[in-house]
Amino acid sequence: MRCVAAKARARSFSRSPIRGADDELARGDGDNAIGMESYGVVWQENDRVPVAGKLEIDSVGLRLEGNDRSHLTVYLLPICELIGVRVGRESRDRLDERSTLLLERSNGDTIRIAALTQAGIVAEIAERLAGLEPRMSATG
Repeated sequence: MRCVAAKARARSFSRSPIRGADDELARGDGDNAIGMESYGVVWQENDRVPVAGKLEIDSVGLRLEGNDRSHLTVYLLPICELIGVRVGRESRDRLDERSTLLLERSNGDTIRIAALTQAGIVAEIAERLAGLEPRMSATG
């Protein structure tokens, strides 16, 4: 299987007001019209500042969007770039002592994801990701 996107992309934007009406129009009928599941998470790429926001998953990738205290950050990650998914068991793996999912990318980077409120979604996200890409290993 060939990876469609060559690399993950992160973008930062200046803080600006969020307008709910635009979000509702983008989704269509108020539900997520493009079939992505959405989760409230805190995420961190390597040793960068953690970002609070949301994770969306579809059949081709992840979209992480959040605020790192000064900018809106959007991170797009194709599923085909993931080589491993595991739940961090040791304190060094965790974000703020929360149950944390570690995504291992083919380029050696690691993305850590923790739930904002519901710890159970970490296992749910791991299961979804492991089911999307056959070459990826899932451990817990």
